[in-house]
Amino acid sequence: MAIIYKICPAPLWREAEAAGVFHGAGIDARDGYIHFSTGAQTAETARLHFAGVDDLVLVAVDTDKLGAALRNEPSRGGDL
Repeated sequence: MAIIYKICPAPLWREAEAAGVFHGAGIDARDGYIHFSTGAQTAETARLHFAGVDDLVLVAVDTDKLGAALRNEPSRGGDL
């Protein structure tokens, strides 16, 4: 089991919990997939994309639960 993370505005996550499904944030919808970070990437993701944003949650996701739907792609500095 590996864990990946999604930084998400708390109100959006509360909506997803109520609906029982998370379709992603605006950037995810624009790109056509949900962006995740590894544990090592999370601080940099927060710094680059969420600086000054309040009321965020860090959602931990078990990669085994995503199965074949999960795809890794090159990111900053070539990380997957």
